[in-house]
Amino acid sequence: MAPGPDGTSADRADAGPGGDAVPPAPSAGTPNETMTDLQEGEPEVVLKRKVGIFGCIAMVVGIIIGSGIFVSPQVILVYTDGVIGYSFLAWIICGIFSSMGALCFVELSTTIPLSGGDFAYILQAWGPFVAFIRMWMSLFISYPGEYAIIILIASQYLVSPFLANCDDLPQTAIQLFTIVILCAVYYLNCVSVRWTTRVQVFFTAAKVSGLVIIILGGLVQLCRGKTEHFANAFTGYNNPTSFPLALNAGIFAFSGWQYLMFITEEVQRPARNIPLAVIISMILVTSIYLLTNVSYLTVLSSVEIIHSNAVAVDFAKRLFPVFAWIMSIFVALSCTGTVNGSLFGSSRVLYVAGREGLMPKVMSMIHVRKKTPLPAAIFTLPITILMVLNNNIFLLLNFVAFIEWIMNFLAVAIIPYYRWKHPDLPRPSRFLLLYHSST
Repeated sequence: MAPGPDGTSADRADAGPGGDAVPPAPSAGTPNETMTDLQEGEPEVVLKRKVGIFGCIAMVVGIIIGSGIFVSPQVILVYTDGVIGYSFLAWIICGIFSSMGALCFVELSTTIPLSGGDFAYILQAWGPFVAFIRMWMSLFISYPGEYAIIILIASQYLVSPFLANCDDLPQTAIQLFTIVILCAVYYLNCVSVRWTTRVQVFFTAAKVSGLVIIILGGLVQLCRGKTEHFANAFTGYNNPTSFPLALNAGIFAFSGWQYLMFITEEVQRPARNIPLAVIISMILVTSIYLLTNVSYLTVLSSVEIIHSNAVAVDFAKRLFPVFAWIMSIFVALSCTGTVNGSLFGSSRVLYVAGREGLMPKVMSMIHVRKKTPLPAAIFTLPITILMVLNNNIFLLLNFVAFIEWIMNFLAVAIIPYYRWKHPDLPRPSRFLLLYHSST
């Protein structure tokens, strides 16, 4: 491996005894070829711009559409007393709110064109201390907690078809499935950027296909006149103070758009592709979410959704009973795709942190042949496995949500600060301050 490029934080070859340079690493083809340091006169090993517009869109859509659309409809209906109209209002507000947040991060990514997302922006604006706290909290809680939660859900869906008659699924089997899936995703992110994005396109296609099946099934039901669950759409809501909790559940379903900014240095033509990918992705995701909720309600009542253990599976059992097991596979692929894209982005954050001296220097090293930040990609795997073994999903959710809200606030606050502090700074993507204040 070799340190990443940065004049202040990536050293050249280490000095050996007596001040001599370390001998050159073995040539290509030897077992130690991946553990080489840069020698004087050798070109720096850098991250390559290999991610195009379709890869960007696939990454954003693939990360956002994860477990949220299969969980949040139920939670939103709980907090809107099962009133359909207000549940759809919550989804629309969350889509607009998330799009505003995404546009804020687009401006940040083109103003501060560095990989690392909100970590890089916080480091530039608020200094190394705040960035250090953000990095270590994310490293030990946010990232591994998110991966553990999502893959645990995927494993539950994979195990459930084989144990349909069991009241309680065996936790050991779920944990083993989770660890196997995690190891496979981590391995892929370590060995190839190109294959990681290709597989992400497959995961995105699989999850969108599953949702398309739900949407088409719902449209067929609408054509048959199945609209009784939409009657009195805005009546019966007696607890409006719980509406913010419904919004919180919706925001969870939209979370993940910020991960594209973690790989700015690997995006081709970032000033064009990042804003375009974000806008297309947010419109696509919001439309899919609204149509999916309409489809759910053509088959299931709001009461049935509230009391469902797996809304998508119950929908499939009611509409396609013979092929209901396929929905479990689609949900598992959806969740796995979310973690694949999230890990791809978060490993770049650790890479930048190592490059800036806020993490051990080994985190700034890049695989010589694969051009992947291998140490940064693999570092969170043991922590994630420990969280899987702990198996306390509610505790993990609380920690992850709390940290992400704080970090997003610190990042968005940079925009008005930079507008005031650095008014002449180039901003290829510039949006109204109304977006920032709303976010």
